[in-house]
Amino acid sequence: MKSLFNRWKWFQIVEGVILLALGLILAICCWMSGFDQALGYIVATVILLDAILFIALPLIPKKLEFDMSIVVGGALAAIAVFLFMEPTFLKQFLPVLVGTVLVAVSVYFLTKAVKDILDHLRPVTIAFDFAAWALSLALGITFLVFGIQGTASDITNILLTIVGAALALVGLMIIISTIVIVARARKARS
Repeated sequence: MKSLFNRWKWFQIVEGVILLALGLILAICCWMSGFDQALGYIVATVILLDAILFIALPLIPKKLEFDMSIVVGGALAAIAVFLFMEPTFLKQFLPVLVGTVLVAVSVYFLTKAVKDILDHLRPVTIAFDFAAWALSLALGITFLVFGIQGTASDITNILLTIVGAALALVGLMIIISTIVIVARARKARS
C-alpha cells in the first residue's frame, strides 16, 4: 500500500509540474509570432497519438473483432492530418469553437431559468440564471462574429492566455493538494 501511495504521490507531482509548465508556456508564448503553427503541430501530434491508440487497442485481444474505436481512431487521424497540413487553423477556429459552446451554454441557462420560474424558486436564483444566460449569449455571439470575420487574433490570444493561466493554476493546486495530503498522511502515521 505504501508503494502505491508513493507512486500516486509522484504521479500527482509530475502531473502538476507538467500542467504548470504547459500553462505558463501557453499564457506567455501565445502572443509570439509563429505560436499558432507550433500550437497546431503540438495538438496534431497529440491527436495522432490518440488516433493510433484508438486504432491499435482493439487489435490487441486474442479474439479480433471490429470495434467502433477503429472508426473514431480513423476520424482522429484525419483531423490530425488536416492540422499537420493547416497548423494555423486551430488558432483561427478557436473563437468560433468557444463562441458556439457559449451559445449552447446560454441555451442551458435559459432553460434552467424557465424551469426555475415554473418550480417557483427564489428570485435570486432566477436572476442569476438569466444573467448567466445573457452573459454567455453575448460573449458567444461576440466570439462567433469576430471568429467568422477572421478578426479575432487578439481575442484568441486572450482566450489562450486565460486557458494557460487556468492550466497553470490547476497544476499548482494539484502540487499543493498532493503536498498537503502527503503531510497529513505522515502526521497520521506518527
